[in-house]
Amino acid sequence: MERQYPSDISQQLIDQALEKIKVVFTSKWLKNSLENHIIGILWNRTDFISTLELYTFGRALIIMDNINAQWLKGQIKQIKGNNENRQRGAFFEIIALSYLVHSSYTIIPAPNSQAGFDASLKPSSSNFPETKLSIKNYGRSIHDRKFEEYGSKLEKTIQDSMKKVGLYYAEFFVVFDGSSSLMSEDWENLLLKIPSFIKKFKNANRTHNKIPIPMRFRINNSWFINIHQSSIKQLELHQRVTSYSLIVSAPYHHNEFLNLYEKLDNAHANFTKHSTNLTSNLILIHLPLTISMTQCEKWTKQYFEDNPGALAQIVIFYQCAVTSNLEDSTRYLTHTFHFVQNPYQPLFKQLLYISTPVGVYSTDSIPIQLIDRNNSTLLAPVENYYIYQRGAFYNKLVEIEPGVHEMETKLLAPGVRQFTILEEKGKFLTIGGNFELTDELLIL
Repeated sequence: MERQYPSDISQQLIDQALEKIKVVFTSKWLKNSLENHIIGILWNRTDFISTLELYTFGRALIIMDNINAQWLKGQIKQIKGNNENRQRGAFFEIIALSYLVHSSYTIIPAPNSQAGFDASLKPSSSNFPETKLSIKNYGRSIHDRKFEEYGSKLEKTIQDSMKKVGLYYAEFFVVFDGSSSLMSEDWENLLLKIPSFIKKFKNANRTHNKIPIPMRFRINNSWFINIHQSSIKQLELHQRVTSYSLIVSAPYHHNEFLNLYEKLDNAHANFTKHSTNLTSNLILIHLPLTISMTQCEKWTKQYFEDNPGALAQIVIFYQCAVTSNLEDSTRYLTHTFHFVQNPYQPLFKQLLYISTPVGVYSTDSIPIQLIDRNNSTLLAPVENYYIYQRGAFYNKLVEIEPGVHEMETKLLAPGVRQFTILEEKGKFLTIGGNFELTDELLIL
């Protein structure tokens, strides 16, 4: 399948970036890493989003190779290694420093063997101090990853249970609202009960029902489960293939903030060793989309309250997301840079210039909403919640006039895909598009 290219960037620029990746990593290494490495997985994909990620990374390689080729070799070695945390850290250091390159200052990456700050920004004007830069990758916490793991188990249980009772279509909305943090026992209880809920829903919605009957269930005042169908969807879907959607949400674990505090503690310890009264101190933190930037700002302000001697003058949170315009269904990268000033330190006086090769900018947290596709209403608040969303809808082939058929395949929402089923003489052919399963970015 041919690679998808965005219309607002020249194919020549993208091909140059892809060629740089191929030269740096070698074709043989990329071919051997197609299934077990982040860059290999992206290289093997041809969808629109993978092209944007590879283009951004390839451009960063070109820029940083000109800044310090030896430093870049050390970062590439980390990326090729087996430690995922170091891989992601190296990806972000390369990309982040490439964003900051400007003629107003010189970027000096710290030696790869040096433990401490990650780069210095030396201004060309004596009016500004040198800046010590600490680059951190927040990374997904064990609680976040566990939520996704159990969400996947729940999805499989729902699929199996629907097939067992002959339920061809249902939509599930599952919320944990217990008084304490979500635990494994809560998940196991849900996995145990969900098959019986599906059976009850199937029995309540026999094929002769003209209007689907939604059903709601509670488990120990902790889980809320809503199972429903859309009468419009019922007409569109193929009844011999299982169609479903699943949204699961739960509040952040009460210890989630410790992941951020660890990064801030580490940066402070290194600034203590390497900075002086004549330097400015900046922390740049890469956030996954599963973590609220607004909440991180609150945690950071609390950290400064609890640690008034922290040397960082400012913390910049960076979060990149695939965002969608609900009005015209266009999708693009949004880069958010959010600044949090330390009230116990002098104002940060260095001028920073940030430039990304593709996408739009924002300084506000990216709004994430769960929208009902049928009436565009907000389903639930998602701020400070872990979210798991998956689904697949299999539509019938539509005959719009004798001998003329219409079919549509698309990504309805992150993790939710729409297919068309062609059926002839009892055989099925599934038609799908070239799009990624979720909007989770692998390196940005």
